[in-house]
Amino acid sequence: MNKRSQNIITIIVGVLIIVVVVFRLISNKKNMEKELDNLISYERIVPVEVYKVSLDSFSNVTNEIGKFVPQTVVPIISEAQGKVTALYVKTGDFVKKGQVLAEIDKEVISSQLTTAKTNMDNAERDMNRLKILSEGDAVTKQQYEASVLNFQNAKATYTALKKSTDDTKVRASISGYISDKTVENGSLVSPGMPLMTISDMTRMKFETRVSEEIVNTLKYGQRVEIYTESSKNLSGSIKEIDIKSDESGKYKVTVDINGGTSDLKGGMSARMKVKSDKTKKSLVIPRKAVVGSIESGDVFIVLGDSVKIRKVSAESINNEKVVIKQGLSDGETIVLTGQINLTEGTKIKVINK
Repeated sequence: MNKRSQNIITIIVGVLIIVVVVFRLISNKKNMEKELDNLISYERIVPVEVYKVSLDSFSNVTNEIGKFVPQTVVPIISEAQGKVTALYVKTGDFVKKGQVLAEIDKEVISSQLTTAKTNMDNAERDMNRLKILSEGDAVTKQQYEASVLNFQNAKATYTALKKSTDDTKVRASISGYISDKTVENGSLVSPGMPLMTISDMTRMKFETRVSEEIVNTLKYGQRVEIYTESSKNLSGSIKEIDIKSDESGKYKVTVDINGGTSDLKGGMSARMKVKSDKTKKSLVIPRKAVVGSIESGDVFIVLGDSVKIRKVSAESINNEKVVIKQGLSDGETIVLTGQINLTEGTKIKVINK
């Protein structure tokens, strides 16, 4: 075999080796791509639990945050004008009905009262004297009647000044605790000016504000439960429901508290729970099926072997269930668990029946 023949054989063997290697590489690549496709296909199938939406009967339970306020709160208003010469109370003091809280300068009005008393006494003596004289026809009837009118005017003046003098002593109109004090010794006050407030803390009431939807489910006398921050549970009944909303569209609801409330203070927060007397049928689903806020959240609708995201609006019934207001229909199937791994169109495998 000559050298040329050996070279040809070497080339042919080399080509064959290259062909074999290329063929093996192509085969391996196809196998790898097949395995990768299988792996990707497997990863896209997410195991989930599902829930079928249906109508359910329930009693609506309302939870609203509010605060305690004194049953009776009385503003103390000045009825005199002048300078405060004495102040006997401070914020937080307990006072009894009729107790003197402050005194206002009465020097000028006392002088006027003394003069008015003298004028009234003189007018009364003149009236009595002319009465005797009129009985003996010593004076005319008109003169006597004029003396009576003069006495009545003098008495009215004295009575008004006597009240004004009494008003210089500011007294408690109820028993309770002092708050919102706005004056100090030396302050100038005038009629109609608020000086302080007295709150009767022995009886408290609960106040909250509710939406239009909620207010229509409440009624006078309805029983409610009150839960305080200190875990003390109270009961009561609805006493007042405003017929007009405030600027935010909320209606004030007032609740009378049953039993003692002496350990409560005005302004303490609490939660009111009201269970509706009526039952109604609505679309009810588990709370955990809703991703995000229940007012505007998302649910995953099951469509065959994949899912679709849909926006829903719901309202809480309790910690576990919500009632759907918008977004779902009776009979639809939704994802209950496994949402964290889902996006629009993700393939799923249902693991509960």
